[in-house]
Amino acid sequence: MNENMNPVIADDSAIDHRKKIAEMHILIVEDTPAIQKLLTHILRRTGAQVTGTVNGQEAVDAALADTDARFDAVLMDMQMPVLDGYAATRELRARGFDRPIIALTAHAMTGDREKCLAAGCNDYTTKPIDLKCLIEMIEQNQARWAQQETSPAFCDRVEAIRQPETTQQTSDFKHLDVDAAMQRLDGDEQLFVEMIGSFLTFQPEMFSAVVGAMESADAPELRRNAHGLKGALSDFTSSLPFETARTLEDLAANDCLSEVDDVAMALKSQVDELCGELKQYLASVPPQQETAIPISAV
Repeated sequence: MNENMNPVIADDSAIDHRKKIAEMHILIVEDTPAIQKLLTHILRRTGAQVTGTVNGQEAVDAALADTDARFDAVLMDMQMPVLDGYAATRELRARGFDRPIIALTAHAMTGDREKCLAAGCNDYTTKPIDLKCLIEMIEQNQARWAQQETSPAFCDRVEAIRQPETTQQTSDFKHLDVDAAMQRLDGDEQLFVEMIGSFLTFQPEMFSAVVGAMESADAPELRRNAHGLKGALSDFTSSLPFETARTLEDLAANDCLSEVDDVAMALKSQVDELCGELKQYLASVPPQQETAIPISAV
């Protein structure tokens, strides 16, 4: 990587009023000294405690160490020596690390985001890094993690999936939450359209990986793939498909493979419904905004 590249657009005004991450302990995994130094400086100015590592193996060792200094979030560079960010993230997820992992990468090609999410990352940002957006991303993912921690136990969620209740519709869609997505994307409909196209393209492959892990009775792999699908779903919904993917992830984490068939069947149905809603949304978008959507996706 090029150390002369401007890695962060440092907007100091974004720091002073940030209080939510002041108590967090953040692990930075970055092999470029200039980027690690700058990120460490910026995050410490928010009040966060920061630990730095320079490759994926160091990150795995630090995150899984039997100490009281548990990390609340990980900023993971994806291209590193020894063990890259993809492999490190997969190992962390397979060994039970459930806190937010945010991918940092110089790559911005179609499919890179999905590759990071499939490895087990919760979110993704490209270099050069926008400081304000990064801080907000850390806060949002920490809030989502905290909300998941206080939700019903997964055994209760499994039973709810087997005996679904009929709920009253509160919007045009059963699963798709356009308003929440627009709020996260600051109203950028074109970006949302591109995200939908990418999801529709890669979703079958992601679900096939889930099925493959089930068929091979590979609990760590099932957990990783369910986690990646859950992360992809979070861009569009926080309702049933997201919750069912999370339940499947929890079942795999607890090695309850005898319970996964019903959950996976429900998830497939819910994801299919969501995909239908996404295509319906695309059909409502003016034609000139659909150019970025792969033909195969719609």
